[in-house]
Amino acid sequence: MHMHVFWPITRTTACTYTVSAAQEAARVESQMKAVARPMYSNPPLHGALLVASILQDSGLRATWLSEVAGMATRILDVRALLRSNLEQLGSQHSWAHITDQVRGLQATLAL
Repeated sequence: MHMHVFWPITRTTACTYTVSAAQEAARVESQMKAVARPMYSNPPLHGALLVASILQDSGLRATWLSEVAGMATRILDVRALLRSNLEQLGSQHSWAHITDQVRGLQATLAL
């Protein structure tokens, strides 16, 4: 018997291994967890350095703020369109919560 096991190592990397018994799979998984844990507990510094570079450069910061504003506007527009389409379809349900909830990327749709 061979078992193929997929195990995520980091946010972008995974490891697949083949073992011949469930006990062996458990031992390998235990070792993979030991390897992965420090990577999750101590994320790489390059993301923070990238953000710092963008926020400290006035041109890059202005571009970023413009892009964030564009994304926020798009989210609001899509919510308005969704509400409008649901109402035009003749739904008797109140869909005001879709456009009244204006914070964040997620929306409670109550479908």
